[in-house]
Amino acid sequence: MSRTSFIRYGEDGFWAYDVALGILLKHLIDVAEPLCAEDIWLRGRVDFWRVVAIPETDYRLDLSGWSDRDPGILRRLLEVSIVALEEKGSISSDEASAWDILDGEGVFLRGASEFPVKPVIELARAMIALLDGALDPSPMGMWWFYGLERGRDTIRRRVKD
Repeated sequence: MSRTSFIRYGEDGFWAYDVALGILLKHLIDVAEPLCAEDIWLRGRVDFWRVVAIPETDYRLDLSGWSDRDPGILRRLLEVSIVALEEKGSISSDEASAWDILDGEGVFLRGASEFPVKPVIELARAMIALLDGALDPSPMGMWWFYGLERGRDTIRRRVKD
């Protein structure tokens, strides 16, 4: 299984470490869930986020559908998720594996005993920048790669990306 997930909005996008994305999506789901009773479209998005959040899956996260709705909603959900994440220093493997995101599955930290929230917050902010059209252009021939403990990095573009 890949350790990366591609996040796309329109014609732009970047790669994310699947563990950081899983942690972010878990928090995004928690924020969005109370709104789903009145919004069937959002319920569909949350159900898909559950699938993408499990690192053993290889799904891309396409945010483009939000342009048909109000992309500001997703932006606000991400901002609230950032606030929740800022209250923590890290997520332990016990906590992440105990989350019931999809069919009793949590987020697997790929052998780490804990994962810091700082790269998860950086990933959330990159998603907001992507939605706002304000993501820094990646270096020539590269994609941005977010969610790493060492901070943003790059991945070489392949011909078929």
